[in-house]
Amino acid sequence: MADKKIPLLTDVYQPKPIGTSADGTKSSDWVDLKPEQDDATVITPELIARIAAHIKPRLEADIVKSVTENVREALTENYQTLNQIAKQELAQHMHLLQADILSQMSATFNAAIPGIYAAVVDDVKAKFADEMTMQSLQLRANFLATINADLPAVQAVIRENIQQILATSLPSLELDLRNQLTSELQDLLLKVKFVLPK
Repeated sequence: MADKKIPLLTDVYQPKPIGTSADGTKSSDWVDLKPEQDDATVITPELIARIAAHIKPRLEADIVKSVTENVREALTENYQTLNQIAKQELAQHMHLLQADILSQMSATFNAAIPGIYAAVVDDVKAKFADEMTMQSLQLRANFLATINADLPAVQAVIRENIQQILATSLPSLELDLRNQLTSELQDLLLKVKFVLPK
Protein backbone atom coordinates (compact mmCIF):
# COMPACT_ATOMS: atom_id res chain seq x y z
CA MET A 1 0.00 0.00 0.00
CA ALA A 2 2.85 2.37 0.87
CA ASP A 3 4.62 1.53 -2.40
CA LYS A 4 1.70 2.79 -4.45
CA LYS A 5 1.90 6.22 -2.78
CA ILE A 6 5.58 6.87 -3.51
CA PRO A 7 5.69 9.20 -6.56
CA LEU A 8 7.69 8.37 -9.60
CA LEU A 9 10.48 10.65 -10.65
CA THR A 10 8.54 11.55 -13.78
CA ASP A 11 5.56 12.56 -11.61
CA VAL A 12 7.64 14.62 -9.23
CA TYR A 13 9.76 16.36 -11.80
CA GLN A 14 7.84 17.73 -14.65
CA PRO A 15 10.01 20.19 -16.56
CA LYS A 16 8.74 23.74 -16.67
CA PRO A 17 9.60 26.28 -19.27
CA ILE A 18 13.05 27.62 -18.80
CA GLY A 19 13.18 30.55 -16.44
CA THR A 20 9.53 30.30 -15.28
CA SER A 21 8.04 29.38 -11.91
CA ALA A 22 5.28 26.89 -11.20
CA ASP A 23 2.58 29.51 -11.82
CA GLY A 24 4.06 30.34 -15.19
CA THR A 25 5.68 33.67 -14.23
CA LYS A 26 9.29 34.54 -14.85
CA SER A 27 11.56 33.85 -11.92
CA SER A 28 15.21 34.52 -11.34
CA ASP A 29 15.34 31.57 -8.88
CA TRP A 30 14.97 29.07 -11.65
CA VAL A 31 18.12 27.81 -13.17
CA ASP A 32 18.42 28.26 -16.85
CA LEU A 33 18.93 24.76 -18.05
CA LYS A 34 19.06 25.76 -21.68
CA PRO A 35 22.10 24.19 -23.18
CA GLU A 36 24.72 26.46 -24.53
CA GLN A 37 24.51 24.84 -27.93
CA ASP A 38 21.25 25.24 -29.79
CA ASP A 39 21.70 22.46 -32.25
CA ALA A 40 22.01 19.48 -29.82
CA THR A 41 21.66 18.67 -26.14
CA VAL A 42 24.90 17.57 -24.63
CA ILE A 43 24.55 15.55 -21.44
CA THR A 44 27.51 16.16 -19.26
CA PRO A 45 28.19 15.40 -15.60
CA GLU A 46 27.89 19.09 -14.89
CA LEU A 47 24.42 19.19 -16.49
CA ILE A 48 23.31 16.11 -14.53
CA ALA A 49 24.65 17.69 -11.32
CA ARG A 50 22.81 20.95 -12.07
CA ILE A 51 19.54 19.06 -12.81
CA ALA A 52 19.92 16.93 -9.67
CA ALA A 53 20.60 19.99 -7.53
CA HIS A 54 17.58 21.68 -9.08
CA ILE A 55 15.07 18.85 -8.57
CA LYS A 56 16.45 17.44 -5.32
CA PRO A 57 14.55 19.85 -2.97
CA ARG A 58 11.25 19.28 -4.79
CA LEU A 59 11.82 15.54 -4.91
CA GLU A 60 12.69 15.39 -1.20
CA ALA A 61 9.68 17.55 -0.29
CA ASP A 62 7.33 15.39 -2.39
CA ILE A 63 8.78 12.20 -0.92
CA VAL A 64 8.46 13.56 2.63
CA LYS A 65 4.90 14.67 1.88
CA SER A 66 3.99 11.31 0.37
CA VAL A 67 5.60 9.35 3.21
CA THR A 68 3.91 11.62 5.76
CA GLU A 69 0.53 11.10 4.10
CA ASN A 70 1.12 7.34 3.97
CA VAL A 71 2.13 7.26 7.61
CA ARG A 72 -0.87 9.40 8.55
CA GLU A 73 -3.26 7.16 6.62
CA ALA A 74 -1.68 4.03 8.09
CA LEU A 75 -1.86 5.48 11.59
CA THR A 76 -5.48 6.51 11.04
CA GLU A 77 -6.42 3.07 9.77
CA ASN A 78 -4.50 1.39 12.59
CA TYR A 79 -6.12 3.72 15.12
CA GLN A 80 -9.59 2.99 13.78
CA THR A 81 -8.90 -0.75 13.74
CA LEU A 82 -7.40 -0.71 17.23
CA ASN A 83 -10.22 1.51 18.46
CA GLN A 84 -12.83 -0.89 17.08
CA ILE A 85 -11.03 -3.91 18.52
CA ALA A 86 -10.66 -2.15 21.89
CA LYS A 87 -14.37 -1.27 21.91
CA GLN A 88 -15.33 -4.87 21.10
CA GLU A 89 -12.97 -6.28 23.72
CA LEU A 90 -14.16 -3.73 26.28
CA ALA A 91 -17.82 -4.55 25.57
CA GLN A 92 -17.09 -8.28 25.84
CA HIS A 93 -15.09 -7.75 29.03
CA MET A 94 -17.85 -5.60 30.54
CA HIS A 95 -20.45 -8.22 29.59
CA LEU A 96 -18.41 -11.00 31.22
CA LEU A 97 -17.72 -8.84 34.27
CA GLN A 98 -21.40 -7.98 34.61
CA ALA A 99 -22.39 -11.63 34.29
CA ASP A 100 -19.75 -12.60 36.88
CA ILE A 101 -20.90 -9.89 39.31
CA LEU A 102 -24.55 -10.92 38.89
CA SER A 103 -23.61 -14.56 39.44
CA GLN A 104 -21.63 -13.73 42.58
CA MET A 105 -24.41 -11.51 43.91
CA SER A 106 -26.99 -14.23 43.24
CA ALA A 107 -24.87 -16.88 44.95
CA THR A 108 -24.22 -14.60 47.94
CA PHE A 109 -27.90 -13.68 48.20
CA ASN A 110 -29.00 -17.33 47.93
CA ALA A 111 -26.49 -18.32 50.60
CA ALA A 112 -27.66 -15.50 52.88
CA ILE A 113 -31.41 -16.14 52.47
CA PRO A 114 -31.67 -18.97 55.11
CA GLY A 115 -29.84 -16.88 57.69
CA ILE A 116 -31.93 -13.81 56.92
CA TYR A 117 -35.12 -15.88 57.06
CA ALA A 118 -34.11 -17.49 60.38
CA ALA A 119 -33.21 -14.11 61.85
CA VAL A 120 -36.51 -12.60 60.72
CA VAL A 121 -38.49 -15.57 62.08
CA ASP A 122 -36.67 -15.40 65.42
CA ASP A 123 -37.23 -11.66 65.60
CA VAL A 124 -40.92 -12.02 64.78
CA LYS A 125 -41.30 -14.82 67.35
CA ALA A 126 -39.57 -12.77 70.03
CA LYS A 127 -41.64 -9.69 69.26
CA PHE A 128 -44.86 -11.75 69.16
CA ALA A 129 -44.03 -13.44 72.48
CA ASP A 130 -43.23 -10.08 74.07
CA GLU A 131 -46.41 -8.57 72.64
CA MET A 132 -48.55 -11.48 73.80
CA THR A 133 -46.96 -11.37 77.26
CA MET A 134 -47.59 -7.65 77.49
CA GLN A 135 -51.17 -8.04 76.26
CA SER A 136 -51.77 -10.95 78.65
CA LEU A 137 -50.45 -8.95 81.58
CA GLN A 138 -52.47 -5.95 80.50
CA LEU A 139 -55.66 -8.04 80.16
CA ARG A 140 -55.07 -9.61 83.57
CA ALA A 141 -54.47 -6.23 85.14
CA ASN A 142 -57.58 -4.81 83.46
CA PHE A 143 -59.67 -7.80 84.56
CA LEU A 144 -58.47 -7.54 88.15
CA ALA A 145 -59.01 -3.80 88.13
CA THR A 146 -62.53 -4.29 86.78
CA ILE A 147 -63.30 -7.01 89.35
CA ASN A 148 -61.89 -4.94 92.19
CA ALA A 149 -63.84 -1.92 91.03
CA ASP A 150 -67.07 -3.89 90.69
CA LEU A 151 -66.57 -6.07 93.81
CA PRO A 152 -68.24 -3.74 96.30
CA ALA A 153 -71.26 -3.39 94.04
CA VAL A 154 -71.36 -7.16 93.50
CA GLN A 155 -71.04 -7.77 97.22
CA ALA A 156 -73.83 -5.31 97.91
CA VAL A 157 -76.06 -7.01 95.34
CA ILE A 158 -75.29 -10.45 96.77
CA ARG A 159 -75.91 -9.22 100.31
CA GLU A 160 -79.19 -7.67 99.27
CA ASN A 161 -80.23 -10.83 97.44
CA ILE A 162 -79.35 -12.98 100.44
CA GLN A 163 -81.27 -10.70 102.78
CA GLN A 164 -84.24 -10.72 100.43
CA ILE A 165 -84.13 -14.50 100.14
CA LEU A 166 -83.86 -14.87 103.90
CA ALA A 167 -86.67 -12.38 104.45
CA THR A 168 -89.01 -14.20 102.11
CA SER A 169 -87.97 -17.77 102.97
CA LEU A 170 -87.23 -17.56 106.68
CA PRO A 171 -90.86 -17.47 107.96
CA SER A 172 -91.87 -20.48 105.90
CA LEU A 173 -88.69 -22.25 106.96
CA GLU A 174 -89.40 -21.49 110.58
CA LEU A 175 -92.98 -22.69 110.17
CA ASP A 176 -91.92 -25.88 108.46
CA LEU A 177 -89.24 -26.47 111.07
CA ARG A 178 -91.72 -25.86 113.89
CA ASN A 179 -94.27 -28.22 112.35
CA GLN A 180 -91.65 -30.87 111.82
CA LEU A 181 -90.36 -30.55 115.35
CA THR A 182 -93.90 -30.70 116.74
CA SER A 183 -94.67 -33.79 114.71
CA GLU A 184 -91.47 -35.51 115.76
CA LEU A 185 -92.07 -34.55 119.36
CA GLN A 186 -95.57 -35.94 119.28
CA ASP A 187 -94.36 -39.16 117.78
CA LEU A 188 -91.71 -39.39 120.41
CA LEU A 189 -94.22 -38.78 123.19
CA LEU A 190 -96.52 -41.46 121.88
CA LYS A 191 -93.76 -43.96 122.01
CA VAL A 192 -92.75 -43.17 125.52
CA LYS A 193 -94.64 -45.13 128.17
CA PHE A 194 -95.20 -43.33 131.29
CA VAL A 195 -95.00 -45.44 134.38
CA LEU A 196 -97.08 -44.10 137.13
CA PRO A 197 -96.15 -44.89 140.71
CA LYS A 198 -98.43 -47.30 142.57
